[in-house]
Amino acid sequence: MARVGVEWINNFPAPCTQNTLSYCDETSVGFLNGMVSRGHTQAFNWGDANAWERDFRDPANGGDDTNWADDVDFVHFSSHGATSAANVFSGSLGSRRDNCSWTSSRARLGNFNLEYLCIDACQSVELTRDPIATWHGAFHGLRMVLGFTDLVSDSWWTGGRGNSFGRAAGNGERITGAWLDAGYSFWLDDNPAAMAAGRNQADAENRLANERLGGGFGDIPNNQIGWYAWRWRS
Repeated sequence: MARVGVEWINNFPAPCTQNTLSYCDETSVGFLNGMVSRGHTQAFNWGDANAWERDFRDPANGGDDTNWADDVDFVHFSSHGATSAANVFSGSLGSRRDNCSWTSSRARLGNFNLEYLCIDACQSVELTRDPIATWHGAFHGLRMVLGFTDLVSDSWWTGGRGNSFGRAAGNGERITGAWLDAGYSFWLDDNPAAMAAGRNQADAENRLANERLGGGFGDIPNNQIGWYAWRWRS
C-alpha cells in the first residue's frame, strides 16, 4: 500500500499575492480520499498557509522534503503554477516558509522515497518548453510526474478529477491512463500530460504505458536515466 501526501493552496495573502483559487482543496483532498478509499494511507494533508516551500526542497538545498514530499510514495499538489522560459517549474504557495513558490530546480525527489508526483497546476508538464530540462534534475528515484501542459481550470466542473484519479490509481489501474482520463476536459481545454523516466527508450515507454502502484517497476538513480517518455491528451 502507498503512503500519500497532499498540499493545496486556494488563498494567497501578501507577501505571496496571487489570484484566489476555489477548488484546489477539492482536487488534492479528493485525490487523498480516493486513494484512502482503496486502502492506501494518509501521511499528510497541508492546505493554504500550512503548505510550505521547504516541503519540496531537497535538504542539500536547505529544504526539509525528507519529512514531507520525499517521505511518501505519492504526492498531489494543487495551486497556481508556471514553467519559465528557463525551463523551471514554479508551484505557488500561500505562505512564505521560506519562499512563495517551490521550484523544480531545487527539488531532488526519490532519493529518499517519492515515486509519483501529481501537480494539478498550469504548465506543470509544459510541452511547449523542454520537459526534460525542467524535470531531469528532480528525478532521483522519482518515477513519474503528472500534470498539465498549458493552462488548467479551477472549476466546479472539473473539481472532482482528483478523486477520480485517486480511486483509479489507488485501485491498480495504469497510472498514465488513469491520469489522462481524469484530467482531460474538452469543454474547459484541460490537457493533462504524464512523463516517465527509464534506463533507455523501451524502458521509459513501458513504464509510461504500464506502470501501476505496486507494479514491480524499480527506482532509477538520476545518473542511470537514459530516456524520458511522455504522453498527453488534447
